[in-house]
Order: sequence, then structure tokens, then C-alpha cells
Amino acid sequence: MCGPSVSEFAGMAGDWAAYIRMKNLCMIYDKVQDLQSARSTLGKHTPIPTRLAIPLLQAASNEDNEELQEMWASLIVSATDPENKFKLQKVHIGILAQAEPLDAMLLKRMFINSVSTGSDISISIHLPTTTRMLEVSEDEVRYSLENLLRLGCIAYANVIRPKQIDDAIETAKKYRSSGSEDLVYLLPNQSPPMTYRVTNIGRQLIKACCG
Repeated sequence: MCGPSVSEFAGMAGDWAAYIRMKNLCMIYDKVQDLQSARSTLGKHTPIPTRLAIPLLQAASNEDNEELQEMWASLIVSATDPENKFKLQKVHIGILAQAEPLDAMLLKRMFINSVSTGSDISISIHLPTTTRMLEVSEDEVRYSLENLLRLGCIAYANVIRPKQIDDAIETAKKYRSSGSEDLVYLLPNQSPPMTYRVTNIGRQLIKACCG
């Protein structure tokens, strides 16, 4: 009795999902055209292998966030640019498919900060400052950092244990009392920032998706 109704509903849901995916792909395609035109590579491209093109299009078609759509478009342009040394792999597709907008924003900021400061080893994230800048909650930043860690885009760097922090503070006090200004120190009432480094795969992804 309910068979036809369920079938019709499933068919309508399938049509709606297909429409949304096609709409997303059309928006990404327009962004690809704009990027290729800006880079003077329109009409010049290296085809993406089928084994990568199919999962890429499937993943990209599910994305409706404009910032992430721009990253998908840039990834496609980087992968098809004959003069770009970037080599697309399944891992790049998998990471971007699982990234949230805040993940992309944080990773991009961390990468830019590491390049601008020349600090390839570590980037410090101070939660109160970061939440104010991005206008998000501390929990959202923590979730985003945990996801970036899970995806392998960032890793912990120079993790300081509590006892080491206490020792560093005592040493800083001694240096400060001696008039030395050469040491960067933490005051006792300051919480240490979380320190990370952008991994090679994280750098590759940002360069390909935001270059």
C-alpha cells in the first residue's frame, strides 16, 4: 500500500539531491573559469586522471559553502595547470571533503603566519585572542584544531609540560631581574598558547587551494 508513495518520495529526494549537487558543481565551474582567466590558463590544462576526477567531482558537488567552493575551484585549477608542479592525490580530496569553513580559515591563517614570520617550525594559537579575531567560541576553535590534527594538516610542536612551564617562568624572572631583555617569558597569570606546526600535506593543500 505504501510502496508507490515511498518510491515516489525516494525519487523526489534523489532528484532534489541531484539538483543541489549539479547547482554546486556549476558554481564551482564558474569559479574555475574565473581563476583560469585570471591566471591566463584558460583553455590550457592537463586532464585529471579518471581515478581522481570522479571522487573529486563527487566530493565537490556536496559543498555549498562559498569559501570551500572557492578552494575546490582553486584545487582543480592547480591540478590542471600544466605549469604548476602540484600533483593531485586522493588525500587532498579526502581532506578538503572533510574540512569545515573554520578549519580552512584557521589553516590558511596558520600557514600565512608561518610564512610571514619565517617560522616553519611552530605557530602559537592563543584561544582568547583567536576567538575574538574570528568571532567564534573557544569550543569551535578547539573542535577545528582537533579536526585539522585528525586530518593531518597540523601537528603538535614543542609541547611544554607543566613543570617545564614553571621552570621557564622562574628562569624568566631571574633573567628579568638581571635586566636582560633577550628572553620571551610567560607571566605567572598567563596561560601558555597552544603550539602547532603546519605539516607538509597541510602546506601543499593551502598552496593548491589558495594559491
